[in-house]
Amino acid sequence: MRSHVLRIRMRAMARATISAKLRKRDYRKLWIQRIGAASRRYDVPYNRLIYGLASQQIELNRKILSELAITEPYSFRGLAYLAYDANRTAGGFRLMRAPGDEQVDNLAEGEQSDRHMD
Repeated sequence: MRSHVLRIRMRAMARATISAKLRKRDYRKLWIQRIGAASRRYDVPYNRLIYGLASQQIELNRKILSELAITEPYSFRGLAYLAYDANRTAGGFRLMRAPGDEQVDNLAEGEQSDRHMD
């Protein structure tokens, strides 16, 4: 009787380990899909985004990059620009601007907005 219970416990532990590994694999796939979709918005392919961030020594894992892409799109855009700068000399590719970013980009270039012209 004891050996039967022990065998059942061992089998359950093995299945739990397999399930945990599969769950980790599924989450990693999800994070990569989210990052890829967000990076394509700026015409930066996923592989160049990851390479560019690594070459700039920005160590963010895929889970954090995925969360940034969803909750902080402007921060993610900044990371995409950093990756673009790192890859510019390697192969060169153009960046598209997200819709509605014209005002933000104009402010970054030194132009004043209507709100500050009192």
